[in-house]
Amino acid sequence: VVSFNDVLMLSPGIAAILIIWSSNFTITLGFMIQAISESEASMTSVERVNAMTELPQENIEGDGSVALEKKWPLTGSLSFDNVMMRYRPELPLSLNGLSFSLTSGQRCGVVGRTGAGKSTLTVALFRLVEIEGGTISLDGVDLSKISLGDVRGRRNSMCIIPQDPVLFSGTLRECLDPFGDSSDEEILDAFLCV
Repeated sequence: VVSFNDVLMLSPGIAAILIIWSSNFTITLGFMIQAISESEASMTSVERVNAMTELPQENIEGDGSVALEKKWPLTGSLSFDNVMMRYRPELPLSLNGLSFSLTSGQRCGVVGRTGAGKSTLTVALFRLVEIEGGTISLDGVDLSKISLGDVRGRRNSMCIIPQDPVLFSGTLRECLDPFGDSSDEEILDAFLCV
């Protein structure tokens, strides 16, 4: 602006305003470039959400061929029969022909090195990934035939205790019986069984 002042014949006040505007222009341009780059980075989130909407829907309702009693499961007997599961089609089987049975009241510990499939048992049991072959039965009911709500959501059904459990606030009684359905004697009996 100063070097062109001889040609443009600007007054000192106009020249000062142009200098201030030019410095503000570079700041505004910097903000604009930053906003464009942040918008572009945010588009990856939109792409991921779009990809999630195109995933195949889980079989939420099962096939509807099994009507469950209100208090199912009653005994808690569990059976894996020739279960095969993989996380993605291009990966090898994570569970390959796994078979075992646990009867009511039986205790079982699952141990193994990292990657041996301990967590994969839970993934298959809760139908977080559908199995490719075999059956998983709880009290004689094939879990693939019932709704995901019945597999995962029943209060008297199954629960996961993670490797790093979350501690809840409140009393121990509230944590053990959050709905207040059990008597003090039932809670004490549960403690004595463990």
